[in-house]
Amino acid sequence: MESGVLAELERGVRRRAGLVIGVLRDGETSVRGRTADGGLLDGQSIFEIGSITKTFTSLLLADGVVRGEWSLDTPVRDLLPAGTTVPSSSGVEITLEHLATHTSGLPNAPIPVVAGSVEMLRGRDPYARLTTEGLLRALGAATLKRTPGTGPVHYSNLGVGVLGLALATATGRAYADLVVERICAPLGLVDTVVDGHLGVVQRSRVVPGHRGRGRPAPPWPLEGMPAAGALRSTADDMLRFLAAQLDPDHTPLVTRSG
Repeated sequence: MESGVLAELERGVRRRAGLVIGVLRDGETSVRGRTADGGLLDGQSIFEIGSITKTFTSLLLADGVVRGEWSLDTPVRDLLPAGTTVPSSSGVEITLEHLATHTSGLPNAPIPVVAGSVEMLRGRDPYARLTTEGLLRALGAATLKRTPGTGPVHYSNLGVGVLGLALATATGRAYADLVVERICAPLGLVDTVVDGHLGVVQRSRVVPGHRGRGRPAPPWPLEGMPAAGALRSTADDMLRFLAAQLDPDHTPLVTRSG
């Protein structure tokens, strides 16, 4: 396993500013990393994990089902702030399951496509000005591409952002706190937090992002929809999370929720 990890690392850093690779096999882990110029990266180097955050949001959904707080077929309207407008189609409401499985019919993003694309081309965070209120306005103004629960999967950052907001609203906890309390802390994921919750020592281990040709890229905090991609984490934590996914019946989540 070790030789394979090192070989893949060498291939990877030829095309990237830096890389960390973690492997879990037969209960054993191996983590190796470095920058393209020979700098040290390791299992405690902190990265933006982007849409891997969505798997944490779906796990929060499942955890709440086990606790009896909601069900998969609960209409998201029931958990969002009172007065929120939620689109429907053919009399079918968007449920929590629809949002988690990207079958709600909602569009991908809560921002204008052209404007967002221009911001990304300029190296800027297209979601920088998105607030929770803006997320809810985008939800209310959205036109569903199909009746919820029908047709093919259509990936939606908007949908998962709304899902996280609904779960946070229903529990009275901010998403950043809820994910730590219910998932990260029980599983021992000590470095998996949203950007605003990083400690001083953790910030010293954050690896900056890069665009094409090695140009530095600013982080995307996603404060308006953290459930869609705001988590930061390490290879060590990701391997613990992976192990929990592969053997869910032997995790603190089962003991605590059951």
